[in-house]
Amino acid sequence: MKAMSIYKGMTRRFVMCIYVLGIAMSALATGQESDVIVINGKRWELLGKPIKADSVLRANLLAILPKERSISTANWDGYKAYWSVKSDRLYLDSITVTFFIGRNDVEVEKRLSDEDMHHVFGKYYEGDVIIARWVTDYIIRAGIGKLLFYVHGGFSRFHKNEQTLKIEQGKVVERHSYHNKVLHKRGFSLGKVEWPEGFPRQFRLHVNDYPELAGVKSLVVIAKNMKLNKKGRLLDCDVTVRTSGQDEETSRIIEGLSQEMKEKMMKLRWRTLYLNGNYYTSDLNTFVAPYVLE
Repeated sequence: MKAMSIYKGMTRRFVMCIYVLGIAMSALATGQESDVIVINGKRWELLGKPIKADSVLRANLLAILPKERSISTANWDGYKAYWSVKSDRLYLDSITVTFFIGRNDVEVEKRLSDEDMHHVFGKYYEGDVIIARWVTDYIIRAGIGKLLFYVHGGFSRFHKNEQTLKIEQGKVVERHSYHNKVLHKRGFSLGKVEWPEGFPRQFRLHVNDYPELAGVKSLVVIAKNMKLNKKGRLLDCDVTVRTSGQDEETSRIIEGLSQEMKEKMMKLRWRTLYLNGNYYTSDLNTFVAPYVLE
């Protein structure tokens, strides 16, 4: 019995290591530094990099940027662009780079010269201004205020107030404003689960009904496309329960447990976020979780 207890403990630690490793790997994807955009005289974070909408333009810009500029995992290109919207036109106003100088690493921000801006964006000038006509079929997200949701990767974050602007050849053709909020704060979320035992306790599956699971020590639960209503109830979702093989080729889908898990998830009230017109769980409607068998 003692040997079996030790074995189960090792299995739990092994699955937990896989789970933590997954979190650690996702953490390597760093949240990205935003550009800045002025809309109706107010400064917003631009959650994207519209210069990248044209790969040639981006390459030309990088070619003239100072090599000694500051580059980080949050800003691999090492520049910050400043934009504005006036009369439904998207303008690129300036670009800055940052340097750290001296023994104390004093941070200094330097603006690109007019000569450099003309060299890269010359054909987009109209008089003294740059109209971003290369930005087309592109959605700009702008955020301001309290951060309601954050994932340490890319621009996967949402602010209390956001706008989306659809851009066609530098012109705003559609815009929406959103007041985001957290709903049902006491609802279920994976963040409240004590790993790894807490998940099986929350979702008690009838694993003994499946003789093919004899000798299997852990499962993997994958939930995707979780559609919620404003009350925090699931309208639908895709749930798969697999044996914990190395990949989809070596693992087996347990159809009965998949359906059982979905039914249990549908009965819960979830911690819900209202973000840019849609309802999400606090896990943004997808998760992968280990399910350690007793």
